[in-house]
Amino acid sequence: MATFDQFIASIRLEFGENGAGKPFEVFCKRFLENDPERSKTIDKVWLWDDYQNKWQRQDLGTDLVFRDNEGLIWAVQAKC
Repeated sequence: MATFDQFIASIRLEFGENGAGKPFEVFCKRFLENDPERSKTIDKVWLWDDYQNKWQRQDLGTDLVFRDNEGLIWAVQAKC
């Protein structure tokens, strides 16, 4: 199994420094959905592009949105 640093390096190698962001966002989404601790408090996770209730149209840095088990909406910025 690769270390986290090796994983990040492999994303950057495959997609380039500027292209690594989107694959990293997908990783973060899956992490939030599947991590044994985080997934206990998270109801649903969306990539920003898939989120239906956008509160902004221009790119202000929101990469993911999740709804917690209390119904609160969280904006997430994921930096690779």
